[in-house]
This record gives sequence, C-alpha cells and structure tokens, in this order.
Amino acid sequence: MKEVLNKNKISIIIFLSSTLISFILGELYFYSTRGMDYGKYQTYLRYFQGITDRTGQGQGILYYYLIAFISDIRLSLLNNVNLSSFLSSNIQILNMLLYLFGLRGFYIILKNYRFSTSVILYSFSFLNFFPPTFEMRLLMKPEIAAFAFLPWLVLLVDKLFQKFDYKYLALASVTASIIFSLKGSILGMVSLFLFIKYIKKIYLNRGRLIIFITVFVIIFSSIYIENFNVNQIHLLDHDSEEYEAWQNKASINFLYHLNKWDFYYFPIRHYHNNSLIGITLFDTFGDYFDLSFNSDSSYFNYERQKLFSEGFLKTYSRQYLALFVALVFYLLLFIFFIKEKKYRIYLFSPLIGIVILLVNAFGFPNLNFDPLTGDTFKVHYYSFFLTISFIFLSVLLLKTNKILGFIILIFFSLSSIYVVGFPKTNENNIDYYLSSRNSVSPFCSITNLIFDEKNRSNCNKPENMCLYNPLADSVNAQTIEKKDEVNYNLNPIDIKNNDGSTYTTKSSQECINLIKDGSKFDNKLYESLRRPPFINLLYFLIAFFINPYILKREL
Repeated sequence: MKEVLNKNKISIIIFLSSTLISFILGELYFYSTRGMDYGKYQTYLRYFQGITDRTGQGQGILYYYLIAFISDIRLSLLNNVNLSSFLSSNIQILNMLLYLFGLRGFYIILKNYRFSTSVILYSFSFLNFFPPTFEMRLLMKPEIAAFAFLPWLVLLVDKLFQKFDYKYLALASVTASIIFSLKGSILGMVSLFLFIKYIKKIYLNRGRLIIFITVFVIIFSSIYIENFNVNQIHLLDHDSEEYEAWQNKASINFLYHLNKWDFYYFPIRHYHNNSLIGITLFDTFGDYFDLSFNSDSSYFNYERQKLFSEGFLKTYSRQYLALFVALVFYLLLFIFFIKEKKYRIYLFSPLIGIVILLVNAFGFPNLNFDPLTGDTFKVHYYSFFLTISFIFLSVLLLKTNKILGFIILIFFSLSSIYVVGFPKTNENNIDYYLSSRNSVSPFCSITNLIFDEKNRSNCNKPENMCLYNPLADSVNAQTIEKKDEVNYNLNPIDIKNNDGSTYTTKSSQECINLIKDGSKFDNKLYESLRRPPFINLLYFLIAFFINPYILKREL
C-alpha cells in the first residue's frame, strides 16, 4: 500500500485536489434546492419530515431518505432563514459520497482491465469537471445513485458468471433491486445495458435462469412493496397526464432533423426542440435547457467574463464551445468504439440511455413528450452513462498516447470550466453572498482561504448561523450588484428556549448569546424524522459495506 501511494503520489494529489475543488464550486455556486425538478421531488423530504402521509411519486425512497438523514444529523445548523443553503449542502454531501463510492467501484473494474492506478486517477480527475457528471452531483435526482451502485452490480454479476454462488446471486439481486427501484427510466436503461453486456453468458447459463429470476423477484419485491406503501404509486406510473403539453409522441424526423442555421444564429433553448441531435450536442457540455449552470438562480450564471467583444461570439461563445467539444467527444467515442471491442458496452452506453428515452417519447409506457421543448431528452437522464463513457474514453486516451491524451483531456476540462461560467469579471460581488453559503459547508475552513478577510465565514458552529444573510438565497443580477445587507427585523431568527417556548430574536447578537447559552434554533420542518424504511436501508447497508468487503477479499 505504501509503495502504491509513493508511486502514484502526483496522481493522488491531483485527484483529491480536483475532487475537493469541484465539490466546493458546486456547493457555493449552485442551489440544489432550485435545480431541475426539486420542487417536484421535495415531497419525499416532506414525507420523511412527517409533513405528508405519502409522496405521490413513483421513484424509490432510499435516495431521499438518505438526504433527510444527513439533514437530521446536521440539524444544529438549521434555522428559519438558511433552509435553502442547508438542504442544498446536504444534497451535495450525499451526492459526493455516492459519487466517490461509484468511483471506487469503477477503479476496481479498470484495474481488472489492467489499467494503471495513475491513469485511472488522472481520468477521475478530469471527470470531476465533465459537465454531465458535475451536474449529476449538484441535483437532487437519483441518477447519481445509479452511477454509485452500477459498477458494483457489474462486478458481482461478473463473479456470478465466473462461478455460480448463491452469495453472489443474493448480493447482485440486492444491488440490482436498489438500482431498478430508483426510477422507471433508470430501470429501463440499466436493464438494457445488462442484457447487451451479458446476453451470451445468459444464454450459456440458461439452465439457471429460473433460479436467477426467482431469487431476484423475491428480493426486489420486498423493496418494491415498501416503496409503494410510501409512494402510493407504482414505479412505472408517471404523472405526465397532469401536464397537457406532454400528451404527445415524438415524430420520426425528430431523430435526424437538424436546424442547420440555428447552430450559429440561435444555439439556445427552444430553437432545437425538434432535433434530438441538436439537443444532445448542446446539452452534453453545455446547459441547453438553462436549468443548472445557465439558471438565473445559480451563481454560475453571473459576472461571467466575455472573451469576445462583438458579434455572435460575444453572446454565444460558451454555446459554440460546448457544441464543438461535444462533437470532438462523440467523435472520439466513435473512434474507440470501432478500435476497442472489449470496451464497447461502456463507450456506447449513452446511446442505450437515448434509446430508452426514445421509446418513452414514442409513447411507451405512456405519453411523455413536449414538442415545444423536447425536454424528454435532457442528457441528465442518462448522465450516469455519459460519466461511464467519459471514464473509459479518458483511460483509453491516456493509455494509447499519454501526451496527446493529456492535451485532449485538459482541453475538455478548461472548456468545461469556461462553459459553466468561469472566469468571473468581479468575484468580490459574488463572494459577498458566497460567504453566507460557505458557513454551512463541511469544508468551510478550507474555503475561507479563498475569500478576502472581510468576506470570510464563521464556520460550522450553530451560533454562527445567526449571522446568515438570507439574501444569498435570492440570487439575481440586482442583488449581486448592490451587495445588500440583511435587515434583521425583516428576517428575525426564531429560537426554542430550554423550557420549550419559542422566542423571536431582535438582533443577531441576541441570537448568538441565546444559542451559546444552550437554546436551539426553532426548526419546525425537522422536529422529527420518520422511522427509516427498513428494507431500503438494509439493502443500502449491504450494498455499501458488504459488497466492497466481499469483492476485496476475493479479488
């Protein structure tokens, strides 16, 4: 172990640094509570807070319970004015843990393919800034959990087909049950991925197919029933009928249509709604739908440095660059798909995601396509496959030609950093508000080093939450430019005294004094956490702890 650390010291440092930097950027600049579909899926958090009796959504409950659980652990930092930053931080903490767990699994897979540790870690370092992966880590959506558990499922199924063992069958069934119960689209995508990858081995082991199916159905049924009892809606049921705009099917020419001139004149949302190719190219390295990096509620979108002073390049330079880099990315995937037969399933996995979305857009299992937006085909829906394809493309580039591979991957990363909103014209205006967001970050003390002295946060102590500026949660161009100070009378903080009574403080100093004296913030949203979903939590503990232990012992 010591020899491995010494030999790969540089790659380890680069990987850890890029992982930390990307996490801090996401936590400070993006509100997960204003990300794609948060308003729709916060019903899960409300259920675990005891506010509602059912979720009314069909997704698995495990991912959302873990967010609620982390929030409960960090409850001392929550008050009635910092909820948005508090929940956003917890979402991204969980996503980071799941992301690292997934990387650990892919590390083992890549080592089995005889890639060197340094090549793998360099690949992961560049992956940290790959926009679909970065966005996947920011949003409160279960695609990050699919990425986390899929490599472990692959490792277990590989073991199962190498040597039949009920232990591997049970562990693989538990892991598959977690993934398949996350979301209907994930069920379809991962099922097709596994079918293509293992079709030959399934045929060779067809005599045991009944055993495989029986064990899986028993294990899957338990988690499915528990999810249904909470959701009161089935996994493949979809609420698209509530939205008239989605009661459509995609046309055949959606597959191949190109708005040629709009690639130059209008490389923005709604001008490519009738083109699968256009949406995919603009959304892979960019934010075509303006839901994350280009969102008005994201600090990524403000104080952007413009590298060109006139013409379309001044307005659309980031969109043009995102388009060009996406073309290079998909071209390289195609080249290695032809050359590297062994890795084809991983390299073309995004196409599997697109195929499943097409099936849905054509009306199965229900109508779910809005021709005015084309948003059924957001790349986020198959972001875990894009992440996998980027991993394998990166290691193949570095293995084939290390210097050229580094040049291409550095180009990808620098382009991605520019596309998401850097460099900034006036960082001081944003830093004024980011310091409040930083106060709830687990890396607050480290992040403080990048702020000037007057913008540094008071870190991770409950009493310091009395100084939180709620205007940081209302990001817009005017707020950033004015750098408004909070009016405490308009945003007083509620305290629960030791005797259980509630008191509204009149100043931040009074709030600090009361918290230091033993009072707590009055948190009506998190007074109690519902009992954990037993089956979901049991499966999670098995997949998260026992799978790595078993595989490490027997590799």
